[in-house]
Amino acid sequence: MSWGFACRYDNDWDRDKPPLQLVCVEKNPHYVAVGRRLLPEATWICGDVFDVLSMGLGRFDTALANPPFGGTALNGRSSPRYRGPLLEYHVIDLAAHLARLGVFIIPQASASYLYSGVPRTERNTFPRLQQFIRQTGIELGSSAIDATYYLDEWHGVRPSVELVRADFSEAGHPASQPARPAVPEPAKATKPGMPDPLF
Repeated sequence: MSWGFACRYDNDWDRDKPPLQLVCVEKNPHYVAVGRRLLPEATWICGDVFDVLSMGLGRFDTALANPPFGGTALNGRSSPRYRGPLLEYHVIDLAAHLARLGVFIIPQASASYLYSGVPRTERNTFPRLQQFIRQTGIELGSSAIDATYYLDEWHGVRPSVELVRADFSEAGHPASQPARPAVPEPAKATKPGMPDPLF
């Protein structure tokens, strides 16, 4: 399951510079191989999103993720606070334990606000969203980006999505103070051209 990217800065004065560190966690070893070619300056970790809290990654400024949609089996795994069935909410809860801010691409039905492709912004009253907010205290804000802009250019499935943001630095969220611990070295491929092994 894809975690996405997380970036870390030394301090607030460095925000006008490129990120000092990009860490990408992806479960699919083939996607990791592609990612290393597209973004070689990042640290790529082939692993499961439910293992990120035990990887010793430390704290980040921002977490970005595009978690899988639909009926993804959780196989008894769970994030620290959210206990519902939706993977996107588990990923956001995990991000709250690693980053001060988060940006996520999630199904439109899971977002706090319906913005994309609708005539006016509407507040979502989805019961599972309310459960997520009660269990985690995380409020998802609208990004004010219409995700349907390129919808006609998609081939195959056209999911209705929203880009949402979360400020985890608010009181009560675990990752309010980022740190700079070392990031583990990515696993090496066993043979040239072979995908990286899983952790």
